Amino acid sequence: MSRYFVLMSYRPNLSSLFRIEGLSLRVYDFALPLRSHLSPIFDTITRAEFSNSCNEFASECFRSSRCSHIRLLSVLPTRLEAPLEAPAVKNALKPTKTTEKVLPKNDTNNTKDALVSNTYPSRRFSVAPMMDWTTSDCRVFHRLMSRHTLLYTEMVTTGALLHNDPARFLSYHQSEHPVALQLGGSNPAELAQCAKLAEEFGYDEVNLNVGCPSDRVQNNMIGACLMAHPKLVAECLGEMQAATKIPVTVKHRLGIDDLDSFELLQAFVETVKGSGCNSFTIHARKAILQGLSPKENREVPPLIYDYVYRIKQLYPELEVIINGGIKTLDECVTHLLQVDGVMIGREAYQNPYPLLSQVDARLFDDSRPVPSRYEVAEQFIPHIEQRVANGWSLYGVVKHALGLFHGQRGGKQFRRHLSENGHKREAGVEVFREALKFVEQTETV
Repeated sequence: MSRYFVLMSYRPNLSSLFRIEGLSLRVYDFALPLRSHLSPIFDTITRAEFSNSCNEFASECFRSSRCSHIRLLSVLPTRLEAPLEAPAVKNALKPTKTTEKVLPKNDTNNTKDALVSNTYPSRRFSVAPMMDWTTSDCRVFHRLMSRHTLLYTEMVTTGALLHNDPARFLSYHQSEHPVALQLGGSNPAELAQCAKLAEEFGYDEVNLNVGCPSDRVQNNMIGACLMAHPKLVAECLGEMQAATKIPVTVKHRLGIDDLDSFELLQAFVETVKGSGCNSFTIHARKAILQGLSPKENREVPPLIYDYVYRIKQLYPELEVIINGGIKTLDECVTHLLQVDGVMIGREAYQNPYPLLSQVDARLFDDSRPVPSRYEVAEQFIPHIEQRVANGWSLYGVVKHALGLFHGQRGGKQFRRHLSENGHKREAGVEVFREALKFVEQTETV
């Protein structure tokens, strides 16, 4: 698919981030701030065209803008007057060589290469936030297989951020973009502070958790129990939006306990959308807060996809993302006939390759080649080495890759070797390399 590469800048040192050579660039309206909604930019009049000149390009950016931040976006334009082919890179999904974690700065230089439709980030396909699973290491691993999938953090509570060093919870690898932070809390002022932190750390979205059924968070008015308090949820989202310019979204259930009728779900959405929030990710199950564990709450309450479809039909102006029990891209395609996006959880973690290696081509019209399973494992090694060198346990990093060879010859031995040897105090990247010897380099999807 042809693309234009659009650089939008607010900072002087443009040439340091301008790494694409030999390409014609189309410069769009720089008068609009970067963090505003991006869709109007792609229909504006062209300011200038340049080829092979970083300095000239940088100068024009400065004459046209009063900006203070930089982003590199791969944009699918509304009209291709002079098609520009994306550069062919053999290991295109490989993370940047730097392994530094992102810290809050006024001049962060996060580089993004993502398909942009009406808003950024695209929520057409995402991996759900999952406690203990969607860590930074997991997200780096997932990004090796998909450019466009929106990746979520684990839920982070407002108390954890406000009473500790926030960098402990919010630092991440630059290759993870697009990446969203999920917050847990119910105090509007505290959520506003944390939403501001999300923006300062360079996250692409901040999401409020109104779906977690754990009794540990219920006691603090966090998660699914908030569905009984839609006005409070609306107030929280309103304060978060006032504190940040990045998108603020909400993830919730169909209902809780006996509050599970479609009429109550509609009333919840009606109230919450009054906050200005226009993106709703709906787990198509209710939560039973007493008597079921979090695991059982992911399996026992029946899936009612029709409720989610009906919300989209009633509120076409809202972005509606469906979540729950979805395992294949064929299912995603079916759901996308009714809603705007699909979020997948456990399947994307336990058997990631069939989903993440194919989703860019299937759902984002990006046909660039992706690495094989074996190549993904090899590309993950530099990250493993860096993390172990910084004092992290080997298993804590590589456990997220245990499902990479699911269903493949040698896959069980690969998992067993890592599980038995990765916990050892002296374990290093050589344990991961040894595990790879059990796996065929030629495998099937």
